[in-house]
Amino acid sequence: MRCYNKIDNYSFESALDNYNNMSYVIKSCVMLLILVGGFAAHAQVVRVGEVSRDFELTNRSDQSPLKLSNYEGHVIVLDFFAWWCGPCRNSSPIVEKDIYQYFKSRDGNDHGVPVTVLAVNIESDSPDRTDQFVNDAGLELVGDDFGREAWDQFNEQGAIPLFVIVNGVNGNSDYKQWEVLYKKTGFEGAEKFRDIINRVQPGVKPPDPEEEAIELEGADIFDFREVLDNTALNLSVGPSGAKWFKDTEISSDGSDSLKSSLILNNSSTWVETSIKGPGFVFFQWRTSNDYGQDFSCYLGDELISTFERGFSWDEPNWLPSLIRIPAGQHTLKWVYSKSLAHKLDIFGWLDDVQFYSEDEIVKSSISALGLDETTLEFGGQGMWIADKINSLDEGGGLTSLGVSRNGRAWFQTTVEGPAYLEFHYKTPHSMVSGPSLLFSLDEKDLDLGPTRMGSSHADWKRSVIEIPEGQHQARWSGKNNVVVDLVKIHSVHSGAPVIIKPPTPVKISASESAFFELEARGYPFPGYQWSYNGVALKGETGRVLELNNLWEDHSGQVSVIASNEFGAVESNPVDLSVSEDLDVELAEALDFDGRVVSLGKVSDGWIKAATNTAVGGDVARSFEPSNRQGRKNTFAVRIEGPGYMKFQWRLDSTLNHTEDSIGSFLDDFSNTLSFLDQAAPPESSEWRDNWVFVPSGYHSIYFVFNKDSQYATTAYLDHLQFAKVQPGKPTFVDFPSDVINVEL
Repeated sequence: MRCYNKIDNYSFESALDNYNNMSYVIKSCVMLLILVGGFAAHAQVVRVGEVSRDFELTNRSDQSPLKLSNYEGHVIVLDFFAWWCGPCRNSSPIVEKDIYQYFKSRDGNDHGVPVTVLAVNIESDSPDRTDQFVNDAGLELVGDDFGREAWDQFNEQGAIPLFVIVNGVNGNSDYKQWEVLYKKTGFEGAEKFRDIINRVQPGVKPPDPEEEAIELEGADIFDFREVLDNTALNLSVGPSGAKWFKDTEISSDGSDSLKSSLILNNSSTWVETSIKGPGFVFFQWRTSNDYGQDFSCYLGDELISTFERGFSWDEPNWLPSLIRIPAGQHTLKWVYSKSLAHKLDIFGWLDDVQFYSEDEIVKSSISALGLDETTLEFGGQGMWIADKINSLDEGGGLTSLGVSRNGRAWFQTTVEGPAYLEFHYKTPHSMVSGPSLLFSLDEKDLDLGPTRMGSSHADWKRSVIEIPEGQHQARWSGKNNVVVDLVKIHSVHSGAPVIIKPPTPVKISASESAFFELEARGYPFPGYQWSYNGVALKGETGRVLELNNLWEDHSGQVSVIASNEFGAVESNPVDLSVSEDLDVELAEALDFDGRVVSLGKVSDGWIKAATNTAVGGDVARSFEPSNRQGRKNTFAVRIEGPGYMKFQWRLDSTLNHTEDSIGSFLDDFSNTLSFLDQAAPPESSEWRDNWVFVPSGYHSIYFVFNKDSQYATTAYLDHLQFAKVQPGKPTFVDFPSDVINVEL
C-alpha cells in the first residue's frame, strides 16, 4: 500500500477528530498521513548524496536506545514499515533474508564491511499486530520511531515501504561517513541493494603484518613460554609496541593462556617463533565468537590455517590445530586482526604450543589408542595426533588435524581375524560437509551405518566391525577435527555365539520408532532372528532391530536369537512400551474423531487456530518465518483401513512460489500419498480438497509442513475425515472441476 499526502493545511488535531469515523482501509492510509503528512514539510529532508543526521529509536525487543551512530563502520539499510502495509509484508522478509542474513553469513560485503538492516516501525497503534508482523517477517533488529526522528529526516512522498541505505564507514575515499547512498519508496529487489552495498570499502587499510616484531626478553619471554606450555620457544610479538597478556580465566587446560591485547578495527597483532623442522607444531587456539575478526597461522609468508570461529550466539570453543614443518629453519606466526568489528572487546587466545617429531607423534598416537603391540601407518594430508581434551580415557583420543576442506588424513593397521574391531568416534568441531570419517577394510569402503551400535558416551558413535579369518588392513580416513578413541580388537574362536550385551527395554511415544540391539560374539559370525511377542519378524535378521510407526497397541515384548553352525542363544524378552500423548486440541482443529499426536515441540509445529478455516470453527495451523529454512513440522494420525481419507489444506506465503510444501505420507516418509507445493499470498491462496486411499490394516498417516523458502509461510489443514469401506467399488463418485467429492 502506498499512501500519498495530497491534503493541504491538514492539521494533526483535525485528523484525529475524524479518524475513528473512517473505514479500516481509509484508516490505514490516513494513519500514515497523520503521522507524517502534517510534519514532513517542517523537517529538513536528507536526499541521496547528502549526510544523514544521527537519530535515536527505541529498540522494540528491550526498549533500549537505538541510534544510527551505534553502527559506525557498517553499511546500514533502513526499512520503514507499518503492520497494515501490504507491500511491506512482501518486502520486509526478503530484505531480512536476502540482505541481512546474506551478508551476515559472508562476514560483510565484498570488502568485509559489516551490513546491518534496521527495520523502522512508524505505527504506534495495535502493538500486537506489529509484533505479529515482526514475527512473520523474521525481523531481528526493530526500532520504534514514534517520535518521527528517522522518518522526518528521509520522508518525501509520505509512502511506505521506504528504504534508505547509509554509509557508516569513516575514511572512505568514495563516500562521506553517514552519506545516503540510496533512497526509494517501494522495493526494487535484493540484487539492487547488494550492488550498492558491495561498493562500500573499508575506510582504513590494515597495517602491514610484515613490519618488525619485538623480541621478548627476561621475565616476559619466560612468562610467555610458561603460558604456552613450552619453555624452548624463542618468542616475538608485533607490531612494535604490541602486548599480549597472560589470561588465568580462559585456557585450554584449566591453567592459563596467551591473550591478545585490545586492538582497534583495521589493525593486527601477532606472536611469532622460530622453528626448525622437520616435524609438527601442535597448538590450541580460539577467538571470541563474533564477526569482523580473523585469527590465522603463517609459515613464513604462506597462510597455513585460519581459525574457524562459531557464531556470536554460540559458546566459544578451543580448537586444536597442527602445522607440518618442513626441514630447515622457519618462522611460524599467529596473527590476530580486526576489520570493522562491531564490538571492540573481542580477542584471540593461544595455548599449548608443542613441537613433535614424526616419531614422537606415531608413538603418542599408538599409546592414545591403547594399541601398544600394533604398528600404525599414517598418510594423506595433515596428521593424526594424541588429543587429551577430546578423549574417553586418560591416554587421549586420536584427532585428525591440519587437513584442508577437501583433504583427508588417514591411519591404518593390520588386524588379525577372526575378530570384532570396536571403536568410538565423533566430530566435535567439524565444519565440513559429507561424511567426516570413512572406514575401509582391505581398501574396500564400508558403510558405518549398519556397523553402528549404542554408546554409553554422550556425543560419541560406536562401531563394531566383523573381521574375517586372516590378516586384513583396516584404515580410518578423516576430515579435519575427527576424533577416534577406544579402538579394541576382540579375537574370537570357533564356537556357538555368546551374548555380550542383551537387548534393553524401550519406551517411546506414539508414532515414533524403537531400536533394539544385540551384541553377541561367535565364529562363524552369527546370524540373527528377531521376534515380537514370540512370533518371528520376517526379514529382521540384523544385529539391530528398528520398528517404525508404533502406537500404544504395539506395546509388547521383543527377543532375538543369535545362531551359527555350532549352536544358538536366545535373549530374554524385553518390554516395548508405547505411550500415546494424544493432541486433543489438534484433533478438534482438524474435525477428526481419531487419534492424533504431534511430533516435536508443539510451539514449533502444528497448533489449533481460529482463523483461515475451511468449514468454519478452527483449523490446524503451522507457521514458519522467513529466517527459518529446513524445518519439517509433523503430526500423525492413526487409521485402520481400508478406506478413504478426505481433508482440505492450503499454503499461504508472501509471494507465489513452490519451495515450501505440505505432504501426506503412509507409514514412512518415502511413501507419499498427496502433495501441495503451490504457495500464494493470502488474498489469492485457496483451499484445496484431497482424498487418498488407505489400504487394509493399521497405519500411521503423517502430515508434514516442509519449510525451505526464504519467505514467511503458513500451512493450514482442516476437515480431516475417514470413511472405512468393505471390498468393492464406491457407490458414488463425483469429480467437479474444482472440488473432488467422494461418497462411499
